[in-house]
Amino acid sequence: MNDDGDWLAVLRVPRGNVASRAVLWGLLAAGLALLVVSVWRGLQFSPTGASNRLVDYSIAVLLLPIACFAAYAAVVSMRLALLACWPAAVGAFAARDELILRFGPYGTKRFDAARLDVRYPFEEAEDAAEEGYEALLPEAVQLSQLCPRIAHPHAPHRLDMVIARRTGYTGEEIADLLRPAIEYYRETRAPRGES
Repeated sequence: MNDDGDWLAVLRVPRGNVASRAVLWGLLAAGLALLVVSVWRGLQFSPTGASNRLVDYSIAVLLLPIACFAAYAAVVSMRLALLACWPAAVGAFAARDELILRFGPYGTKRFDAARLDVRYPFEEAEDAAEEGYEALLPEAVQLSQLCPRIAHPHAPHRLDMVIARRTGYTGEEIADLLRPAIEYYRETRAPRGES
């Protein structure tokens, strides 16, 4: 299928928002790196009358987690920048037989629709660990305003959460954009217990 093909629903990554997030992560990485470098330059690891070597080593140890987080922020920034500039279409693409998550540098994953588990909070067991206030909302409100929990046996995380994390959309926006696919998957899903 091509990008203009017979998709049930398409949720494209908002590249402008992703680019903004990349810039923010980049600024955080640069600020932390500048802090680490400026403090590091002031350290003297040889004993002098004005400085104790032990204090300098202690400060260096304290700088290590900050430097690690700066490196992590730089990697996040680069991946988000790549996602914003990715040459192919990126986002969630729902076809009748599969759900495709194309997130550029984060990879492409395909999930067969027959094994997707699409459930709203009112359909979950009463003792479900993730249950929150949403389960208390009337069914009609859940169906119209909430994104259902989308899971697949081969996915380590809930797919609705992956889509939200990569795109920055809220659950309600995801539900609106993927509504035709969600309704189709719920109508055609296998009975519970089958996988």
